[in-house]
Amino acid sequence: MSNSPSTPHRLLRVGLTLAVLCLAPAFLGGCAYFNTMYHAKKYYGDAQREEKTEATRGAVQGQSRSNALYKQCVDKCQKMLEKHPGSKWEDDARLLLAKAYYGRRDFLSARLELDAFLKLYPESGLRDEAVYWRGRTAYALEDYDDAISVWRDLLEQNPKVKQREEIEYYMADALWQSKRSDAAILAYAEFLEEYPKSDLSWEARLKLGEVQLAQRSFEEAERLFEETSMRSPDETVRQRGLMSLGDCYERQGRLEEALELYVNLELQLDSQAFAGRISAEERRERREAELAALQ
Repeated sequence: MSNSPSTPHRLLRVGLTLAVLCLAPAFLGGCAYFNTMYHAKKYYGDAQREEKTEATRGAVQGQSRSNALYKQCVDKCQKMLEKHPGSKWEDDARLLLAKAYYGRRDFLSARLELDAFLKLYPESGLRDEAVYWRGRTAYALEDYDDAISVWRDLLEQNPKVKQREEIEYYMADALWQSKRSDAAILAYAEFLEEYPKSDLSWEARLKLGEVQLAQRSFEEAERLFEETSMRSPDETVRQRGLMSLGDCYERQGRLEEALELYVNLELQLDSQAFAGRISAEERRERREAELAALQ
């Protein structure tokens, strides 16, 4: 008795084989599509983490590893858009491309991609995020009026937008950068009242202190700088608070207090900063002794 499959079974097997062969290109294309997007997002995440590390080392942006990672993200996103037009992740890829350009400090390219995004995908679920970044690029390009306008429109359309906290901080900063001091003071104060424990709250205190100092409101500026220098959980921010406090003293003519603060700060930064140095009094005594020996 033959063990060969019956004709119907053979036909079924052939049909399944042909179906698999027909689907294989689509399957492989889908895998390539997913793989490209996965790596684009991974490069972007790695770049952001590296950028935070570099900020503490003072790395040069154009030569940094984060810049190279952002470039790899740009390449992957461009590949996605070129090879998979009309895909369900096209808007995602274009937004990520814009953010990667922003990370590379190529703000003009970022703005072009964001403008294209808002034109091509008006109903995208990522629209609010794109508008937020559109404001960030305008801010980075020092087009502060445009940034404020973009963000105000977004807050009016969606008061509960995810990035509201960041938007309100950057709007206050845009007001200060565009020399609208009174409006900036009000905006920073409102931000601190609404987000007192925000990660941006200490930056806001420093900026508000700078505005108050520029307005010669020395007492209020001094209070903000002292509070920041004593209470911020970030050592770098505390040191910036002390530097600003020293500047505040100088502008009031309190030079001895400023000098004492700077000396103490230098010792905090380097405990050996004054090793081997002699004091002003010792220098004066030596000079007097040298003069006496010459007489």
